Amino acid sequence: MDTAELNRIFCSNSQVICFGDFNAKHSSWNIGRSNRNEPIIYDWVDRNNISIIAPLQPTYFSDSHNSNATLDFAVIKNISSAEAIALNALPSDYNPVWYEFLLSNVLPIPLRSLTITNWSRFQEIISRTIPSNPSINNIRDIEEAIAKLECGINTTISLSSKIRSMNTIHLKLPPFITNQITCRNSRIQ
Repeated sequence: MDTAELNRIFCSNSQVICFGDFNAKHSSWNIGRSNRNEPIIYDWVDRNNISIIAPLQPTYFSDSHNSNATLDFAVIKNISSAEAIALNALPSDYNPVWYEFLLSNVLPIPLRSLTITNWSRFQEIISRTIPSNPSINNIRDIEEAIAKLECGINTTISLSSKIRSMNTIHLKLPPFITNQITCRNSRIQ
């Protein structure tokens, strides 16, 4: 299991609900033994201050009673209340899960990600992908050139940037401190 996609999803939104079959077993949400995906998802959730909502009943039943497992659960961020119930409603080895989320009470959103851009890489990519002097003969050409430029810049930023999860909450500094930092940094350059 790769957590990069989860990082992108959870860092880009203030409230997130992601649910399905994660094929991860852990004693925190599962009856039975753990599997190889367990430490990955469990550690990722723990590091990022995110919650797992799982039903108390197993969602998967095997012929061997020891292999029953809770594979379907939800991973949530900034949702104040949630509940999961496994429904014994289908003649299958999987039980569907009913989720209820209370979205009215929004929790405070801490700064949880940092985008780091490699500006040398940005310049290298942008110089190869954006034409330096487009042919412009009318207003439509101007609009198309602006749209291409904007798309090129956004794509290049995505290709030359990395998003890192933050494990600490950064408080906003008072203006006099940020001014001192700015002055100091301008003297260093």
